[in-house]
Amino acid sequence: MKINKILAFTLSEVLITMSIVGVVSALTVPTLMKNYQKKAQSVQFRKVVTEFTNAIDLTMTEEGKNSITTTSIFTDTNGVDNFVNNHLKKIKTCSSNDVGECFSPSNYKSVDGSANAAMTCDGNSYVLANSAAICIKQRDESLEVITDTNGAEKPNVGGRDIFTFYIQKNGKLSSSGDGDVSNATSVNTCKSYAFGEACLGVLSESGWQMDY
Repeated sequence: MKINKILAFTLSEVLITMSIVGVVSALTVPTLMKNYQKKAQSVQFRKVVTEFTNAIDLTMTEEGKNSITTTSIFTDTNGVDNFVNNHLKKIKTCSSNDVGECFSPSNYKSVDGSANAAMTCDGNSYVLANSAAICIKQRDESLEVITDTNGAEKPNVGGRDIFTFYIQKNGKLSSSGDGDVSNATSVNTCKSYAFGEACLGVLSESGWQMDY
């Protein structure tokens, strides 16, 4: 009589295979998750920048101005508040004394760990409908904007979820305060500031890839 043999894996072979899969997963999953998080953070920052610059363009067009310093943002007493209320989807306002209710109440750190600073804002700060917190500071001929793309949520690291960018006098977006700084696209500068200075330039140059 002919006996049919049944081919199957032994318990030892199954356990060895599972061990190999576990080791490979342990090595690759954290890297994949980190890359995914960086991509999500970059996309969110880009959305915030786009929304903000569109609001600036709309304001200048509506008021017929070619300089932001002559728009109501600068000329009106509550210009910044009115700009946010009228042109951005805001869900929360925090006073300068309560900035920790919009941004993280804990200190922000730089990517390289060399900087550590608490968030402050000259006037009100805001949380937008997309969960991003923003602080808008009036300079002589520009606006400085600090944004935490996920509000008070971690990681609270400059260049990861908090960034600084500028709107120049002509309404154009800039990575630096005067619009012409040699380190505006420097990765080292981006990595060494707690609030993500120059990271806009780095991301723009790299096609919005957070490679640092």
